[in-house]
Amino acid sequence: TSNKASGSKQGSYGGAISINGQSCTITKNTFSKNTAANLGGAIRWNGASSKTGTISNNKFTSNSAKSGGAIYLTGSGTTISGNTFTSNKATKGAGGSLNIKGNTNTITKNTFKKSTAKTSGGAIYYSGTKAKITSNTFTSCKATQNAGAIYITGKSATLTSNKFSSCSGKMGGAIQLKSNSAKITKNTF
Repeated sequence: TSNKASGSKQGSYGGAISINGQSCTITKNTFSKNTAANLGGAIRWNGASSKTGTISNNKFTSNSAKSGGAIYLTGSGTTISGNTFTSNKATKGAGGSLNIKGNTNTITKNTFKKSTAKTSGGAIYYSGTKAKITSNTFTSCKATQNAGAIYITGKSATLTSNKFSSCSGKMGGAIQLKSNSAKITKNTF
């Protein structure tokens, strides 16, 4: 809680923090200019769980990695809320700010500005079922290939009350879904 990590460079995973395990709360920290060669410019979290899996009220600025410019997360039931993501970058892969592989994760009330990805999901790349993405703001997010803001592959995604402005990608300026039974309601484009 309330730490600052700036300019950290890690060989492969998690420029500032690398976690293997379920229980963790990451809150009120500042992550800036951290890099990882592969996954998670600021944070790489493997095995996140709903028991105590929370990332909230942090600031992520100018972090970069091959995939998951700010955060690369594998696991289910985690909540990512109230964070500010600015100018994070996936240099060769997907998820300019977030790259998530898992089920039933919630991404809510975050702000994404100028997040970019070389492939898909300028701000968010999500692979798994029951993604719940609500009440976020996306501004000037870009993917070289697909989905300027959000790319989802999986079943039963819910996207509600999000705001998108000036996002761009070859397919899906704001959103691209490879999902069955998706619900997209009350969003502003």
